[in-house]
Amino acid sequence: MPRHVTQRHRLLERQLKAAARGREDSSLDLETLLGLVSKAYEEQEEAQRHNNDSINLVSREVTELNLRLRKEAEARSRDAARMNMLLENASEAIVSTGGDAVIIGFNRAAERIFGYSADEIVGQDVSVLFADWDSALTTITASLVARPDSSVIIDQLEIPARRKSGEEFPSELSVSQLEFEGEVLRIGFHRDISGRKAAQAAITAARDEAEAANTAKSEFLAAMSHEIRTPLNGVLGMAAALEFTTLSSEQRRMLATINESGQVLMTLLSDILDLSKIEAGKLVLESTPFDVSSSVQAVARLFEETATQKGLTYDVEVAQAARGWFVGDPTRYRQVLQNLVSNALKFTERGSVRISLEAEPAPNGEMHLKTTVTDSGIGISQKAGKRLFQKFSQADASTTRRYGGTGLGLAISQQLVAALGGEIGMQSEPGSGASFWFTLPMARAESRQKAEAAPAARKIERRSTVRILAAEDNRTNQLVLGALLAQADVEVVFVDDGAQAVEAAGTQDFDLILMDVQMPVMDGITAAGLIRAMDGARGQVPIVAVTADAMPEQVAKCLAGGIDAHISKPLRPEQLFLAIDEALSRPRGAASPDVAPSAAPSAAMAAK
Repeated sequence: MPRHVTQRHRLLERQLKAAARGREDSSLDLETLLGLVSKAYEEQEEAQRHNNDSINLVSREVTELNLRLRKEAEARSRDAARMNMLLENASEAIVSTGGDAVIIGFNRAAERIFGYSADEIVGQDVSVLFADWDSALTTITASLVARPDSSVIIDQLEIPARRKSGEEFPSELSVSQLEFEGEVLRIGFHRDISGRKAAQAAITAARDEAEAANTAKSEFLAAMSHEIRTPLNGVLGMAAALEFTTLSSEQRRMLATINESGQVLMTLLSDILDLSKIEAGKLVLESTPFDVSSSVQAVARLFEETATQKGLTYDVEVAQAARGWFVGDPTRYRQVLQNLVSNALKFTERGSVRISLEAEPAPNGEMHLKTTVTDSGIGISQKAGKRLFQKFSQADASTTRRYGGTGLGLAISQQLVAALGGEIGMQSEPGSGASFWFTLPMARAESRQKAEAAPAARKIERRSTVRILAAEDNRTNQLVLGALLAQADVEVVFVDDGAQAVEAAGTQDFDLILMDVQMPVMDGITAAGLIRAMDGARGQVPIVAVTADAMPEQVAKCLAGGIDAHISKPLRPEQLFLAIDEALSRPRGAASPDVAPSAAPSAAMAAK
C-alpha cells in the first residue's frame, strides 16, 4: 500500500481511539474523519484495481507466451516430422552418426541398399557398412576437405561398401558435418553405383570392341592393299617396260587395254583406301598455294583422248575472276574434278562435255570457287539423284551393268568437298544430260609459287657410275624393277631380304638403296635403321621405299624409320625415275623434306 495511505490510516486510528475514550479535550473533526475514511476506501479500491490490472496483464502475457511456445513446439514437431518424412523417402541412403561414429539414423533407402533394418543397425559402429574399414578409414581420412564456408567434409568419394549379406558393392560417399546442441553430427549420403559402374564397363567394352574392329578393318585393308598391289605391280610394271620395246599397232592396242584395266583396278583400290581414311578420321588435307585454273586444264587434258574417241565436243571455260593462285588442297581438288569429268564422259555417248570455273567474293574476304561439269548424256531422275552421293550407289542396276563402276566416286567426292568446307550437288533430268557442281571457299594466295607439276618423266642424272642396291624378295617385282631401271642405264644389285641389304650396304658403296618393306628374315624399316647407324657415307646413303604398303600410317612409319622417300606399287616409270633423281640430287646427310602421313609422297605427287 502507498506510504501516504498508511499515514492517513494511522491518523484515522488515533482519532477513533480518542473518540472511544470520550475525552473532552478531543479535537475530533468528524467531517475530516469521514473524509479520511472515504478517501482511504477510495485509495484502497484504486490500489486493488491496479493490482488486479497487473495480475490480468501478467496472466495475459503468460497465456500468450504459453500459446506461442505451444505453437513453436508444434511447428518444430511438424518440421521434425517433415524432415523425417523427407529423410525416410529420400532416394539416397542417409546414415547419421555422432562424433563417436555410432549410427543414430538410418533411412529406408539405407535399409534397401545395405539390407539392415533401422532397428538392428542403430547403435552399431558405422564400420559395419564398409568392406574393409581400415582401408576405408585411410581413404576417408585422405579425402577429408577443409571448407570454411561449407559443412561438406567428404564429396563423392568412391569406396567399397558391404551389405548385410556380406556382398561388396561400389558406393559413392558424401559426408556433411554439423554441430547440434554442442555435439558433432555427421550425415553420410551413400549411393550404390553398381549400375553406373556396369554401364561404364559396357561403354568401355563397346569402345574397345569398336577400336578393335576398326583396327582389324585397317589391318585387313592394309593387307588387301598390299596383296593386290603386289601382283598388279607385275602386270602394270611389265606393261610399262613393254612400252619401251618395238611393238606392232595391234600389240600396242592390247597393251593399252592391259594398262586401262590395271588403272581401273588402281582407281578402285584408291577409292576404297580413301573411303577408309575418311571414315577413320585420318584424312589429312593440304593448304598450299596453287593455280586452280591450271589444275582444271590439267584434269581436262587427262580426258582429251577419251572425249576425242567418243566424238564429243569437249570445252573448258575459266572466268577471269577465277584465274590466279588460291590457297587450298590441289590434290583433293583434282580428285573431285576427275571423278566428275570421268562420270560425265562415261555416261555421254554423243553431244558434249563442258567444264567451267567461276568465282564470287565471299563476305569474309575469301572467294567461292564454283566448278561445274555439264554433259548431254543420259541424265538422272530426281529420285535416283538422291542416292548418287551414297556409298556403293548408282542410278540403277542397269547403269552398273552397262557402264561399270562401284558407286564410290561421288560418295568420296561429297565427303572430300565437305572436309574442305564446301558443297556439292547436281541438276539433271532423264535424257537431258546432267550438271554436277561443287563450291569451295579459298583465299587468294599472296604470292605465286612454282607449280607442283614436274615433267612426266625424267632420266636419272648421269654420273660416272650410278650403283643402286635393290632389296626385293618377290622375283616378279625384281624383274619389273630391273626392266624399268634398264632404261636408265644404271648398275643394279639385287638382294632378297633386309639382312642381305644391311650386309651389302656395309661392305659396298652405293649411290642409292631401293628398299621393299615387307621381306623375310628382316623387314625394310629395320634394315634402314641399321644402315643409318653405320659410320660415314654408307650410313647416309639415300633410301627410297618401293613397297605395296600404301596406307597413311605405313608411309609415316617408313619416313620415321630413316627412309628418305616412299613410292608405292604398282610402279610407274616416271614416278620411279623422279624419286630416284630427287634422292640422288639431295646432298648426302641432308634432311629429307617433310611428307604428311596421309598424303602421297612428294616425289610420287610431283610425277602425277
